[in-house]
Amino acid sequence: MIELTAWHWFALTCILLILEITVPVAFFLWLAAAALVSTIVAYFLPDLSWQIELTIFSIVAILSLVVWAKSPKKKVETDQPGLNERNNQYLGATVTVCNEIQNGVGKIKVNDSIWKAHGADATVGSQVRVVRVKGSIFHVEAV
Repeated sequence: MIELTAWHWFALTCILLILEITVPVAFFLWLAAAALVSTIVAYFLPDLSWQIELTIFSIVAILSLVVWAKSPKKKVETDQPGLNERNNQYLGATVTVCNEIQNGVGKIKVNDSIWKAHGADATVGSQVRVVRVKGSIFHVEAV
């Protein structure tokens, strides 16, 4: 017969907190919180079956992860707003088509690089304006 005590749940809490410290993801903290709740429940209600304790841990873990996922993320203010969004520096820039844009797909030259472009059909050498950047695809419109 399996028997989980408050010490087992406390050990799991400590292991999860150590994982949270060593792994650069804010995921194990919420599981550690669920394990801590299970520790408290197991301490005050030592006669609960391991199935009920595991169910409590699972429910609290899922709820805490859902709350964490749905919580608004704090946006850090910086004096360099485009620091990690390098492609946004090209918004509004006028660039040259280097491979004809046909059926909405072609290539443009941005500085010294060639990028895939989506937009209205355009001939080689014509000028287009960058209106949106999604991943490595530049969305352009005729100038």
